[in-house]
Amino acid sequence: MIGMLQPSTLFVQLTTQCNYRCRYCHMWTLKDGPAALSTEEKILLVSDFRDLSPGGQVVLTGGETMMKKDEFFSLTRHCRELGLRSAANTNGSFILPDDYDILMRDGPNYLVLSLDSHLDALHDYNRGVTGSLAATVETISALLRVRASLPGVPTVEIITNSVVSVDNLEGVFDFDLAGHVAVGVIYAVQHVLHRLPVFGQAQVF
Repeated sequence: MIGMLQPSTLFVQLTTQCNYRCRYCHMWTLKDGPAALSTEEKILLVSDFRDLSPGGQVVLTGGETMMKKDEFFSLTRHCRELGLRSAANTNGSFILPDDYDILMRDGPNYLVLSLDSHLDALHDYNRGVTGSLAATVETISALLRVRASLPGVPTVEIITNSVVSVDNLEGVFDFDLAGHVAVGVIYAVQHVLHRLPVFGQAQVF
């Protein structure tokens, strides 16, 4: 009898919806369907996953995960209670000052924020939202300040996720050199594209 393989990672989609208009993504054109799992069902799914893989990791994905903020924190707290490490992707636009402390205490172990360039024009163009680079950098800097004020508290690793194309490849690793973000951020490249595709009629706004 062949034993059942132990899964290492559970991906949980919180929503298909997103408030950004990224030029290489179609998620913002979608709406959550009637068959989407409820928060309670997702919590049960995580519990079942822990029974299968006590040392596993849960990844919260979207759409924009923090559009469903209550569900986001319910799941990250549940992961911590079960001893599971968790990660979440976000564009950061729904992270408010009132969320900083709770994110550091109860949020995912790894918070992955979108950052395509240290140049406003390029990042904002890619993400389809004017001012998005400045807002993301301010959020990251604020989270780092809060994290530094909580010694001894299990907190969150902050990671940037970059979509790389020929348009931003040359300067993609200049984020930490540009003076935008303080030390304490892990830089990662997740996607590499030759040219940026455009989905629908995304507009910078």
